[in-house]
Amino acid sequence: MEKMNIMQLHQTGQLSEAQVHYEDYLSRNPDDTDVLHLLAIVYLQKKQVQSALSCAKKLHKLAPANSNYLVVYANCQSLLNQDKHATKLFNRAIDLCDNPAHIYNMMGNHYYRKGCFEDAKKSYQCAQELNPTLHEARFNYILTLINTKDYDEALVTLETLVSQVNSLEYQIQLSQLYHQLGHTDKAREQYQAILSQDPTHYMTHHRLASLYLEDQDLKQAKHHYKQVIQLMPSHTETLHNLASIYLNQKQYQEALVFWHKQAEIEPDATTYYNLGICYYYLNRFDDAGIYLTQCLECDPNYTNAYLNLANLSLRSGQAKEAIGYYKLVLSKDPTCEEARYLLAA
Repeated sequence: MEKMNIMQLHQTGQLSEAQVHYEDYLSRNPDDTDVLHLLAIVYLQKKQVQSALSCAKKLHKLAPANSNYLVVYANCQSLLNQDKHATKLFNRAIDLCDNPAHIYNMMGNHYYRKGCFEDAKKSYQCAQELNPTLHEARFNYILTLINTKDYDEALVTLETLVSQVNSLEYQIQLSQLYHQLGHTDKAREQYQAILSQDPTHYMTHHRLASLYLEDQDLKQAKHHYKQVIQLMPSHTETLHNLASIYLNQKQYQEALVFWHKQAEIEPDATTYYNLGICYYYLNRFDDAGIYLTQCLECDPNYTNAYLNLANLSLRSGQAKEAIGYYKLVLSKDPTCEEARYLLAA
């Protein structure tokens, strides 16, 4: 396959197919540094760092003064936690490049990954000074400000960026920051603006639902959580939240639908417990006992499950069994007043 055709595969995200053809091309043209560079990038995109490093070392031998190749080499070393070597390579690439704004941005990413946020800020600032239109560097700078809890500067800078650049990614970050800082009206407005552009963005539906839930607008919360389930049926947090709303509204049959879906995907003690509680309130006591027992199989220290099994035992006239459950509760949590009171009754 011709080089340009392979590059088109790469650009359209067909990484595995592009990799195969790049490798085949290099078997016939082993010194083509452009293709070797592109193959290294594919390897990095596929998180095959050692393979990318092998390409980067060959590039360094073939063209040691090429700044773009040095950046790939630096990124490999960074991902392999060879921090000093990575920094040295980034600095070498900067020295060789006429306008190294993009290199400063990538060096900022290196520092960001390592949690060196002050160094990351400096790198991103250098990138912006050299190229004010490199919006990615400004956005990365904002993410660093959020990590260092410089929220005021982050918010002002991000609002300015969103007003200048039509980017869904930037708008999403702004909506989250509004939400995080308690600016609920602005967060809601921003979430709705995002959904008007992309109604399939399930995490925005999820966040907007959470905002409505905080405001006790359960109708809107359920609506947006259901949108999430339509788009992402296995989103367990949303299944849990929907089931919890129905449980609190005493709509136990509806709650069961979502608890069962969650149990199929990600069974855990809490889900089994909630299934047991729903069945208990529906007077389906045998089913309640089954799921409360499954809860304890997942977590033998889940004291509320013992308490409810004790209640089931009392309902069926098995007082000795109930006493045994209460004693188990107190052995695991001596401060449980409910168990202590009922045991003394």
